[in-house]
Amino acid sequence: MKIKAFSVIYGAPEGIRIPDLPLRSRPDTMKPSATQCKKILGNTACISGNLPIYLLEYGTKQQVIDACKSLIDTCAPGGGYIFDTNGSIDNAKRENIEAMYDTVLNYGRK
Repeated sequence: MKIKAFSVIYGAPEGIRIPDLPLRSRPDTMKPSATQCKKILGNTACISGNLPIYLLEYGTKQQVIDACKSLIDTCAPGGGYIFDTNGSIDNAKRENIEAMYDTVLNYGRK
C-alpha cells in the first residue's frame, strides 16, 4: 500500500481540490474547520489539530473538555485523526493543559 503525505494548505491528493475546502471569513483563521476537513478528506487523508489555543489560555476547564470531546467525536471515527492544538501552548493555563491531556487520553480511547 502506497501512502502519500501532504498538506491541505499546499497540496492535495489526486481527486481532491483545495477549492472544495471553504475558508472561514476571518482573515486570521483562513483554515477550514475540522468538520469540513473530515467530511471532504475523511477517507483520503489524516487530519491534525484544530483545538483553539485561546481556549487553553482563556477558557474554563469545562470548555476545554467539551472542545476536546467535540473534536474527537467529529474527527476520530474511522481513524486518521491526530489530536493537536492550532498554536503554541506557552501561555496556556496548567489546569486546561491537564484537562486536555486527560480528556484525550481517556475519552479518546472509547
